[in-house]
Amino acid sequence: IEATTRQTDIAGVALPEQATSFVGRRAELRSLRALLGEHRLVTVAGPGGIGKTRLAIQAAWEFRRAFPDGVRFIGFASVRGDHMLAQSVCDAIGLDNRDVLAQSAEDALIAHLRRKRMLLVIDNCEHVIEGAAALISRIVEVTAGVRVLATSREYLSIPGEYVFPLQALSTDGDSAAQELFADRAE
Repeated sequence: IEATTRQTDIAGVALPEQATSFVGRRAELRSLRALLGEHRLVTVAGPGGIGKTRLAIQAAWEFRRAFPDGVRFIGFASVRGDHMLAQSVCDAIGLDNRDVLAQSAEDALIAHLRRKRMLLVIDNCEHVIEGAAALISRIVEVTAGVRVLATSREYLSIPGEYVFPLQALSTDGDSAAQELFADRAE
């Protein structure tokens, strides 16, 4: 499900607005809430088009109150090289690292996040997996209050990562898949 280009920025929450309602996956949301309480890095993994991004955005929206310094969505889909990852995160959190010319974007980002209690939703890591893994690993290592909810077709394979494999919606009986189809057909 494609997100619109606008973002909701309410009390430190900047997430893409969704053009459609959220259907099904309530059990997965409950699981993600528990996992984000226990783990600093959770990766929602699965094949393309299964709903990883939509689930992550909904989870972030529903859990936003647990993060006093906010929730930010960072999409890596258009990033074409590892060297742009840290700058993409800086841009998403509103950090103008040009004021700190002596620091790299990554160093400025880490310095900014060091004392924050926030959730970063990092989407579409698969095509920059090594760079994303390195950056996320550093964020998790040097910040105490930042949680990362990543989406990817592949695991990041870094210490502390909890992989949440996302399965297709069930098509048995009166299912969420049927509800989704009916909702979208309407």
